[in-house]
Amino acid sequence: WGKNPELMYDRVLRYQDRVRNLYFTFLFVLRAVTKATDYLEQAEYDTGNHEDDLKTVSLMKQLLYNPKLQAACPLPFDEAKLWQGQSGPELKQQIQEQFRNIRFRSEPELIVF
Repeated sequence: WGKNPELMYDRVLRYQDRVRNLYFTFLFVLRAVTKATDYLEQAEYDTGNHEDDLKTVSLMKQLLYNPKLQAACPLPFDEAKLWQGQSGPELKQQIQEQFRNIRFRSEPELIVF
């Protein structure tokens, strides 16, 4: 496990569609976390280990209120507007298909930026 710039370039960076997909996925997840902030902050995290529970709560708060993350994209997008217009249903279907095409490898490789 560790940094592997060659692998990152070979599998992702040399393909503009994959870079765009990563960016869109980042925005998609960021928007989901933003919308669920109140729930995620008040959720009970039960790992079975009290120390780990406290650490999890702390890490969640660090994620939810990270100023760099908030500044990177204060409002990623308004999903209510995303599906409007004539091409809205088609766009929604394309995005659903993209998420269905995500496959997981049996042996994950860590790519660190």
